[in-house]
Amino acid sequence: MPLEPTIQEVIDAAIESRLLELHTAIPGKVVSYDAATQTAEVAPVVQRAEPAVDGSSTLTPLPSIPNVPVQWPRGGGMALHLPLAPGDHVLLVFSESAIGHWRASGELAPPGDLRRHSVGYPVAIPGIAPEQLPIADPGAAGEAVLSGGVLRVGSSSADFVALKGKVEAELQKIAAAFTSFVPGTGGASFTQPYTTAGSVGAEKLKAD
Repeated sequence: MPLEPTIQEVIDAAIESRLLELHTAIPGKVVSYDAATQTAEVAPVVQRAEPAVDGSSTLTPLPSIPNVPVQWPRGGGMALHLPLAPGDHVLLVFSESAIGHWRASGELAPPGDLRRHSVGYPVAIPGIAPEQLPIADPGAAGEAVLSGGVLRVGSSSADFVALKGKVEAELQKIAAAFTSFVPGTGGASFTQPYTTAGSVGAEKLKAD
C-alpha cells in the first residue's frame, strides 16, 4: 500500500511547482532584431527541468519570446547602439511586474498584468556569451576606451582623427589661394591668401 505524502512533502511540492513559473534571469539567443524599436525575439537557451513524481526530471525548452526590449547603455542624451544580429547571445532578465504600461508612457504606471516574474516580461542585455566566444584580448587587438567624452580606439598614443568636412574645407581654401596667384615683375602675390581655420581633427574620437 503506497504511503501518503506528509504535509511537509505536499508543501515542498507546491513550492517547487510555483518556482517553475518564477523567472529571474537566463541566457538567450537572438532570433531577430528590430533596430528601429530596439526589440528582439529571443529564444532561451537553457532548458527547464520539470520534476516528476518518481524524482526524475523532464527537460523542456522554453518558447522564444517576441518583442523583448533590448537594454542598451544610455544616459544624458547619449547611447550605445550595436548591430545586434541573429545568433547573438543576451541575458534575459525578467521583471518583477509587467512593464508594458510603463514602456508605453514612460511615466509611473500600473502593472496591468498582476503576474509576478512572468516569462512574458523580460529585457535583454547584450554581452553574455558562451566560453567558445570570448572577446579578443584588448592588449593584443587594441582597445576602445570612452573617457571624458572622448572615444579612443587603439593604443594610448592614438591621435584625434581628421574629419572629412574640415579637411575638404581646408583643401578648398588652399585651392582658392593658388587660383588667385598673380605673377608680377616685383614678385608673385596671392590676392586671396590662405589662412588656416585651425585643427581639422575630431574633438571626440582618437584612433591609430
